[in-house]
Amino acid sequence: MLKTQYPSDLSNGQWQLIRRFIPKPSRRGRHRIDRRRIVDAVPYVVRTGCQWRMLPCNFPNWSTVYGVYRQWIRSGVWEQIHRSLREQPRRTSDRKSRPTVAIVDSQSARTGEGGIERGYDGGEKITGRKRHIAVDTLGLIVSVVVHGEMKGSFGLSGLLISRRLRRILGSMLGLISRIEPSAKSA
Repeated sequence: MLKTQYPSDLSNGQWQLIRRFIPKPSRRGRHRIDRRRIVDAVPYVVRTGCQWRMLPCNFPNWSTVYGVYRQWIRSGVWEQIHRSLREQPRRTSDRKSRPTVAIVDSQSARTGEGGIERGYDGGEKITGRKRHIAVDTLGLIVSVVVHGEMKGSFGLSGLLISRRLRRILGSMLGLISRIEPSAKSA
């Protein structure tokens, strides 16, 4: 079958940037599937918003793509790619490759009845999830955390609740020992 080009497909230059992070296919199993086609399928799902099961037939089988995608999440492949891509513009801006400062913001988002994690934000009177995003001084994403726990979560003091975000930021920046709320949000 001929390969159909989608706007979400990686260019050859983009593929060359990330291909070193993509694990080689296992020698075991039925047949080897081109890793680039698997990588191309992920942005297709993200950009179109389609369900995994609705992947067009010219991509590998949806269960294969989803299975490999989940494997790469667990093994940290996507984090390595993200870290590498974030370091390049930092170097061209004469900055250290790893950020030393993070700017953190949070937002409460309404969610429907379904879903696993939900909480109530009394300050904003919203039932849903809390999103935290940390960016470096260039605006490049360092970390994103979404959780349903909103007890006592007002402004930056909500970060004290999010141990997961604290652990991620600490490991990404290698220097955060504590996160304090600003005087305004305490």
